[in-house]
Amino acid sequence: MTDEQKIQHDYLLADFQATKAEIARRSNAQKTALAAMVAFYAWLLNQLVSTSLGPWHIGAVWIVTILGYVFYKREDIEIGRLGALIKIKIAGVAAKNLNVSAENILPSEVCAADKEFDCKTKSLDWIFSVSLFGLIPITLTTFYLFEATCKRIFN
Repeated sequence: MTDEQKIQHDYLLADFQATKAEIARRSNAQKTALAAMVAFYAWLLNQLVSTSLGPWHIGAVWIVTILGYVFYKREDIEIGRLGALIKIKIAGVAAKNLNVSAENILPSEVCAADKEFDCKTKSLDWIFSVSLFGLIPITLTTFYLFEATCKRIFN
């Protein structure tokens, strides 16, 4: 390996470490945002038990849901972009310089996940996302509209 390639590998390693740290930071931000949404829904459930839902509750639910979804998806897209950067730009260049396949250098980044495991993970992620970003706000809105309609009819 030439001195130039050694220097390039040092830069690639530094770039890899920085990129992995950024992926971890964004993943933690996603987890924090999801935890905040669950805490908000728990607070709202407490409000629902102690008082009736008002229009501001429903507005808050939709604002929190939309902002949470946009943040979650934005971070997810960026994590995917950073992963592709590692796979293509870092592992690809290092593999070329070392005359080996990229899978031998960074198998966790280059090799696809086990299809059965990936299918289960994606299914659970879909269920969680639909529940958190769809079913809960729709259910609360429907409940509020039903309750408001019943009050108008019977009063």
